[in-house]
Amino acid sequence: MAKHMRVILTAEVPHLGSPGKVVQVRPGYARNYLIPRGLAVAATPAALKQFEHLRGMVSQRALRAREDALRMKEAMEQAPLTLTRRAGREDLLFEAVTRETIAAALHEQGFPVDRRQILLDQPLKRAGHYSVEIHLFEDVRAVIELNIEPRTETP
Repeated sequence: MAKHMRVILTAEVPHLGSPGKVVQVRPGYARNYLIPRGLAVAATPAALKQFEHLRGMVSQRALRAREDALRMKEAMEQAPLTLTRRAGREDLLFEAVTRETIAAALHEQGFPVDRRQILLDQPLKRAGHYSVEIHLFEDVRAVIELNIEPRTETP
């Protein structure tokens, strides 16, 4: 009986590796644990060929997504975002500007950004000019200019 069996990991396995890595493990570990739980598949020639094809497709998709993110970054950085909010004395806002608020405003301008992509430590509670960083892709981050203008209401 073979001492080791080659498998392709399909999920992160502690002490073995990340998805896509080809590793050698004991046959019992592969047959009784990794393969039944969907953590790996046997590294047959057909599976290796299919895996390489999928890896190529994924890298092409990632390349296109990165290019789209770079285009969106350029467009976002050229168009400052202006929000008008009710404010009291010393330009304190009645309602803070949150990541959700910024995401909705960007969505209205045609930039599909999720609130979790907006890197904002805490809500903005004062009118003014801010630089807000947005994580668009793995290594692509846009820095937009956000202007919050106060709107005072007179009785």
